Amino acid sequence: MAKSSSVSRYGRYLVMNRHGTGLVFRICVPGPLQPLIGRREIRRSLSHLTFKEAHLHAVKLGVSLSRVFTGLMARKSKSVHLVPLPDEIDHLDLIGVRVEPDGDLQVDRIHIDPENYQADIAALKEVLRSTRETAKAKPAAGLTRSYDEICAKFLDENMRAGVWTAKSKGEVESCLSRYGAHCATARLSPFEKASATLFKDALVDATLTTQTASKYLTRLTALFAWALGHEYVAANPFTGLQLPKAAKKTTARDERAAWSVNDIKRLLTTASPENDAREWIGLLALYTGARCGELAQLSLDNIERDAVSGIWYFDINANDDRRLKNLQSERFVPVHSRLIERGLLTYVQTLRASGATRVFPIWQPGRDGYAQPASRFFGRWRAMAGIDGDLHGCRHTVATALREAGVPVDVVADILGHGMAGETFGRYAKAASLPRLQAAIERLDY
Repeated sequence: MAKSSSVSRYGRYLVMNRHGTGLVFRICVPGPLQPLIGRREIRRSLSHLTFKEAHLHAVKLGVSLSRVFTGLMARKSKSVHLVPLPDEIDHLDLIGVRVEPDGDLQVDRIHIDPENYQADIAALKEVLRSTRETAKAKPAAGLTRSYDEICAKFLDENMRAGVWTAKSKGEVESCLSRYGAHCATARLSPFEKASATLFKDALVDATLTTQTASKYLTRLTALFAWALGHEYVAANPFTGLQLPKAAKKTTARDERAAWSVNDIKRLLTTASPENDAREWIGLLALYTGARCGELAQLSLDNIERDAVSGIWYFDINANDDRRLKNLQSERFVPVHSRLIERGLLTYVQTLRASGATRVFPIWQPGRDGYAQPASRFFGRWRAMAGIDGDLHGCRHTVATALREAGVPVDVVADILGHGMAGETFGRYAKAASLPRLQAAIERLDY
């Protein structure tokens, strides 16, 4: 009996090409025939076919070649001269072949060679067996929606419900599009388990971090879970394909360092916002602990004075132009007296007189809001100033300084925009008053 390639993860006689973009038929040539045929294996690209079509074609070629190898081995034993192999050996002639969504094989007409009817019938049985085995992720009855249509409805529903920001939608959409492009390039059905497995393998083989690859798989799992709930599909092809989580090597508080005393002094002595207003970003971060995006998107109306206490404060909130990380991020943060001494209120008054509406009018929003241009500027500025700490490290610096100054943890959480765990403080205790917040913020004494 002729020797054929073993069954790979993609099916009998099938392997993935070296680019990871399509399937290739592959069968090993028996050792005694290799000198005569001039090759160790026979390969043929099937990247132009769908996944099921490739399986069907591969089985037909494999059965035909195995039969030819058997005949050639018999002829070789009789020292009969061999003729060159044709480009395609396909004795089993199936007319109008198609694979239905439920995995059934439909053939309009079958032509069997009378001289080789036993071999052709055997080949036909092999085709039927392989087709039954390779029917994957059967779609729901009456499935009429394409992958793109399902993605569009999934994205639209989550945006309408306010689940995502525009940035989140863009990230999810990019992930879903990448899977769709992968399946289209390899001629695979996006609803099949094998397609999902191939995509996971491609992610692992690509130059992506485990965290990034896991995000792709998590988002696709969520898409098909939603589609399954709406009966757009019969199964979730990404179920069970999550990557194992690596054990964290550092705690959350050690992932980013607080600023050193030298970095703080260097910022306070180097920053000159009167010459470049963008340098206010570092001072604001150091005296509020606010996130980069929260500061970069501040409007002039976000800097207010309380009518009762006379305290100036930042009203950090969200609207169509401003976004926050979560609901807890909406808060009041008193303006530190050092910022007033440095001329912040004068700067705000000048901007208002000029007709400006934002604290940093030079920065325009991108996909990630206003954070990206602010972060890029501060990265260049701190490098020139010889500062090691990054802008987000100011949050760690403020949190650490307030704790060391004896400020209660619930007040620190109110200043930083963090939620409190537990029923008492998390649900029933309201935000600290402006006078109490001001007393806490003034404990920042660098």
